[in-house]
Formats: sequence, C-alpha cells, structure tokens
Amino acid sequence: MSATAATETAPIVLTPNVSPLGPRRWRPFVEDVELSCYSYHLPHAASDDDDDDDDDDDDDDDDYPAALPSSRLDDWYLALHPSSYVDEPRDSAWTDASHAGRPLLRKTAWSVFDVGCECEYGYSDNWQRLVSCPRMIGVLREITSEVSRIVGGGGGGGGEGEFNSVNLNYYPRGGGIGYHADDEFLFDGTNRPTRIVSLSLCDRREDDGGDDEDVGRRSGERLFQVKRRKAGTTTMGGVVAGITLRHGDLVTMEGMFQRHYLHSVWPGDDDDRTYVDHEGCRGERINLTWRTIVRHLDGSDECRGLVCPLAAGGRGCGGGGE
Repeated sequence: MSATAATETAPIVLTPNVSPLGPRRWRPFVEDVELSCYSYHLPHAASDDDDDDDDDDDDDDDDYPAALPSSRLDDWYLALHPSSYVDEPRDSAWTDASHAGRPLLRKTAWSVFDVGCECEYGYSDNWQRLVSCPRMIGVLREITSEVSRIVGGGGGGGGEGEFNSVNLNYYPRGGGIGYHADDEFLFDGTNRPTRIVSLSLCDRREDDGGDDEDVGRRSGERLFQVKRRKAGTTTMGGVVAGITLRHGDLVTMEGMFQRHYLHSVWPGDDDDRTYVDHEGCRGERINLTWRTIVRHLDGSDECRGLVCPLAAGGRGCGGGGE
C-alpha cells in the first residue's frame, strides 16, 4: 500500500470533538467533507475584564469566559515583539523575511520542542534557522502548553505533546502573506491528515491621532482567506471563505486541508508597502502556527543535505509518497 493511501485513510479527529471547551465554542469555517478538509475558529470571548466585545457577531460568545485572559495575551504579545530582542544576537530570535531576493515586511521565527530535534524549516525559497534565544524559547514553550490544553493536543512545549514545532510571523503595518499551503517536507501534509493551529496576537493600543478606541483595539486584526486548488493543478480557485482574526483568536486547518486548499493573510506579500494606512492592516500582528513534524530532515536534496539526529535515530516517520 502506498504511503498516501495508508495515511490518508487514517481517521480524522477534529478539534471541536477533543477540545475541553466543547464543540459549541468552535465555529465552523470550512467543512469540506468530500475532500476531508476542515477549519474551525475560536474567537477570543469577552471576559469580565474586557471592554472590547463591540461586534454583534460575537454575541454567541458572551456567555463563555475567555479561553485565555486578555492580560496574558497582551503579555505574550509584548514578550514576543521584535522590539524585545533588539539587544540579542542577530537572527537568534526574529529574522527578516524575503522572497526571490526581495525583502518583505514580515519577520519570521521557528522553534522545535522534541528533545534532540535540530530541524530547520525550508519553505518557498527560504530556509529558517532555529530560534536560539533562551528567553524567546521559554515564552514559546509557555504559550504552546496553554494552546495545546485548549485544543486538546495534550502536553506541548516539552516534547510530549502533539505540536512539536511552531512557526511565527510578525506583521507590521501593511504586512500580510500571499496564498500558500503548509505542505513542506517536515509535515507531509499532502499525504496524510494534519492538524495546524494558529493563534493571533494583535497590538491593542490606539492608533496615533485616533479618537475611536475601538479602531485602535482592532488595529492588528487581519483578514484570513482560503481558496480551493483546482483539480489536478496548483492553480488557485475562487475565494471559498474569509474571516477576520483578532487578538486572541485561534483558527485550525485540519484533515487534508494542505493538499486541497491554499490560505493567505491579506493583503499578501506583493506590493504590501502600499497598504500601510489601510484600515485592514494598519496595526501590528504576531501569528504563531503550531504543526507536527512527522519527518525529520534526512539528508535528501529536499532537506539541503541536512540530517536531524532524530531522523538518523529512526524517529522520523518516513513519509514516502514523494
């Protein structure tokens, strides 16, 4: 049996069914049963110390306490913000993103949690090295543990949980990312069901010169969009769904999502400097995306000849289906 057949037929356990918060808290975003592609959204519910439940579409969450306190989310945002690492060695925390030799607005970071794992992260024409700053690693472990608890991943942050890696993007004013799939070697997401979880941390400070406090609190939000690939090609189809992600929101991509769908954060990477004053991206945002490494770097061309000790020790899942 091929690796694809073996992995794709594995049962898919969806987040609403395993999260201790219960299924009612998770809003369906994409439920494509035919292609086994799913995505769910957990808005950051307003808690007693919040005053930002200003959207009518959040009324369904008013009876629920926040999954994570706003004060803690604020602390995480500040603890991860690139400005907190200006005195650290270059590239020990955040690195500048680029594509085809062209600098982008984004900054990126990458960390792993399995003991002994040395996997760097290759995607597009980038190769992301591991975060080496101990202070940042400590913050990432703390957040990973809390998010794993909420989504039902278990453990987390110490090599015992489902999520053994996290990728970060920092979006300044006008920053986004274009359509893509998280289909890299490490995750084998085109051959087997995967679960990817993302947390948004947004700047909640008021915009300079603005009197509308609500606008300031929404300034870091971004529009998350997904498109279905056309059958037999990598060409994008039309927009299937879009949702605004705000401070503290969680969103998942599950099942065979990475094979059949592409996702983006508006306005994308192209000409994004023209959007610095657009109301849809005039604030800062940090996004953390947790994934499961199932194939450690094995020395192949796709891995740039790099070998992770866990692959050499037989702990990589092998994958196949290339």
